[in-house]
Amino acid sequence: MNEFSIFEVSKAFLLAFFVAGLAWRLGYLSISGFFAAGILGGIVYGIAGLDWAFLLIVFFLSSSILSKIFSGKKKNVAKQFSKGGSRDWMQVAA
Repeated sequence: MNEFSIFEVSKAFLLAFFVAGLAWRLGYLSISGFFAAGILGGIVYGIAGLDWAFLLIVFFLSSSILSKIFSGKKKNVAKQFSKGGSRDWMQVAA
């Protein structure tokens, strides 16, 4: 994406919030994580393009799925440090 048109930027944010909405509905994001992921995804897609946005989505999904798969092994650690299974805005920003 070489030009910054209102249409392209709007498309970037709509797609980012759509993906964030799916992740929120699946329990991967808290409500603050939904907004942070939508904003971050829209910025990444709007500036860097679909390839980088796709890479961001793959990273998020793989880390979320691995967290769910190995949740039983980290129960003791999770009691002390975890905020729960959903990522909040601080985890998204990190």
